[in-house]
Amino acid sequence: MQAIKRLCFGLLVMSLNLLNAPLTMAARPVFDPCQGGEAIATPRTAWMSGGWGVRIAIPGGRFRRPGEQLSYSHTIDQVAALSSVRWVMLSVTEPSFGGFFTTYDGELDSIVPEAFPDSDLLLELIEQARSHGLRVLVYVASQGPELDFVTPERASHLKNTRRQFWSAAKEIETTWSDYLTANKDSSQSAFAAIIRRISNRFGDRIDGWWFDHGQHGRSDLLIPAARSGNEQALVAWNQNHRIQRLTSDSAPIWTLTASTPGTDFTDGHVSPTRNSNGDGRLPWWSGNDVLVRQVETCSSINGRLPHVFVPAQSTWRGGPGAFPVGQAVNWTKRVVEGGGAMTWAVALDPPEFSKDRIRPDVYSVLLDVDKEMVKALGERPSNGVQQVSPRQIRGSRVTKRD
Repeated sequence: MQAIKRLCFGLLVMSLNLLNAPLTMAARPVFDPCQGGEAIATPRTAWMSGGWGVRIAIPGGRFRRPGEQLSYSHTIDQVAALSSVRWVMLSVTEPSFGGFFTTYDGELDSIVPEAFPDSDLLLELIEQARSHGLRVLVYVASQGPELDFVTPERASHLKNTRRQFWSAAKEIETTWSDYLTANKDSSQSAFAAIIRRISNRFGDRIDGWWFDHGQHGRSDLLIPAARSGNEQALVAWNQNHRIQRLTSDSAPIWTLTASTPGTDFTDGHVSPTRNSNGDGRLPWWSGNDVLVRQVETCSSINGRLPHVFVPAQSTWRGGPGAFPVGQAVNWTKRVVEGGGAMTWAVALDPPEFSKDRIRPDVYSVLLDVDKEMVKALGERPSNGVQQVSPRQIRGSRVTKRD
């Protein structure tokens, strides 16, 4: 059955011209959608299989933007009101910047003070989410406080558009470097120690970890640290090294892949969104449908649960336009029915972090998705694990498909 589905996937790629690029007779499929994914992921992924969730970015560090909110309880209530949602993804570090923590450390708070907040926002939101029966995933920028990943062009842009934030990031990096020198430690070792302490403090209140910028971090240190407080926690690792071509002459695209040891589900990152230079794709670009087709085709992706991670607006945390409703419903339904997992990254009402609510046009999309998912999944029980249909059980990653 798996081989037949792969063949159908290949024929579909050849016939539908997903990328709007002409295919010649010489263009042949070069992409294995399942990456040899005959092995089935561990049973601990069962709660995530056939479900969907929402990512909320929250601010970190001691730095405060003008008008910044110190509570996001209404935002969590909005997610909880989506009665078919199983999880919310929050942030241990701010997106992209691993030096701004959303919770305290217990050891380095006074040594690298700008990195840690005055109040434990992460704990507050996790407790609230779990009181609604939501599971909790957390985001981590795996490079930690170092800023080597920032290109000169991006650094210049940050200086011009987010001067105070960039100044705080540089101050954290300098203090961090002084700490490493004084203690004769490496950045990744010290960063993993922080993640370990956070994991041990939160324990089973964190159900999973999503690591970003994996090419700048060490999975052999960070994944064990993340699991130290909860050995059943799921892990995804975004390495950014998976650009594929569906056929020999088609445009490059990001697909579902998983090769990092110790991971349980794919990071699911869609092809890069448009930046200030106009490069990249809108999240609803037809080429990203390939990720959904992978979920429909594959029992697993190299043994991991297929998970799709997509912005519900034009960029990960903002930008004009919301995801087209019909397409959002279609993608989520197909992923859920295929036994995969879907996380929608949503923008807060701008200016970011100044209002305690999801941007209205984006939340409207989520409401429509939820209406359809309630029909498919039913409402979320208090333990956060829905009963799945026989079709979903066949597509789950607990037992192998026929």
